[in-house]
Amino acid sequence: MNVRYQIRSLGLGSIFKFGCLLGGLFSILPAVVCGFGSLSLAAAMRRLLESWQRGGISILGQEIRIDLVDILRLEPLLHVLQRFDDLSIATLLLLILVGSLLGGLLVAILLWLLGLAYNVLAALTGGLSLNLRETPSDRTIPQ
Repeated sequence: MNVRYQIRSLGLGSIFKFGCLLGGLFSILPAVVCGFGSLSLAAAMRRLLESWQRGGISILGQEIRIDLVDILRLEPLLHVLQRFDDLSIATLLLLILVGSLLGGLLVAILLWLLGLAYNVLAALTGGLSLNLRETPSDRTIPQ
């Protein structure tokens, strides 16, 4: 016996929740990679700026100390990088959390827009038609 169903609309709330969960799960790995990359970059920038503080030149046997961080007025940046690097575990967890949430939100919005587009098109065309066939319950499905 064949049964015909039409999908005239999709629940946008459930699509949004599903997209948020799916996007959050799939963006964990990129968020971890970005978190470790950001921490590595911040640590490298901190070491570079701190080495600029210890710079100097030798003129006629006299050592003249030059603090390029002070000359270029990069102290606020150095302080931010030092705090960022000192709180590396908390920062990493925060970056992973924010990355996953943003990924989930992005996928949820995209799926919601696709669901909205489907609902508009389904209102105009009648939606998708599915032909389903009933199978006896005592039959086993071959594997």
